[in-house]
Amino acid sequence: MNARQEGPKTRNYASGKPSDTTTEWNVDNCPFSAYEFDADVTINKIDHDDEVSMKMFGPQHQDGKGAWYINNITFNNGTVKGGWEQPHPNTTSGCVKGPSIGKIIGKTIHYKSIIFPLSGGGAHIEFHVNGQRVLNGDNWCGKRFNRDSNQQVQLRIDAAPGVKATNVMVSEISV
Repeated sequence: MNARQEGPKTRNYASGKPSDTTTEWNVDNCPFSAYEFDADVTINKIDHDDEVSMKMFGPQHQDGKGAWYINNITFNNGTVKGGWEQPHPNTTSGCVKGPSIGKIIGKTIHYKSIIFPLSGGGAHIEFHVNGQRVLNGDNWCGKRFNRDSNQQVQLRIDAAPGVKATNVMVSEISV
């Protein structure tokens, strides 16, 4: 399933922090429980340090409900981390820590998130950067989320007016 791009547009945060440019790539109503989520991303201009975020298993964010597993990487030092969001907009980022791959600005990076349900509930999650697995585990931060029935898989990048993403897609896998 190919993602559709939304933006760039202005994001106004519920937290009250200053508004940002934001661009999303969304796959709505994704029926897959086991999948890989791929994107080739180039960021050439930023407003400030922020993150590339890949969100999985939750519904569309407008309803404020649901739960998402999230894989992130920061712009300036390439710090890799995993987290979760429940309910929107309450996000915990970095409770799973990975390596730093260095500054990602000015480079094209291939990101891949892999997720599949576990028999006891929750999910196994992986994050790959340029073909290297940088995060791997079950139920990030002890959270046991199941795929939402109207799942929206999302690539989100704030504070990067110079972002380009290609090959943003979700592919079902067998486990």
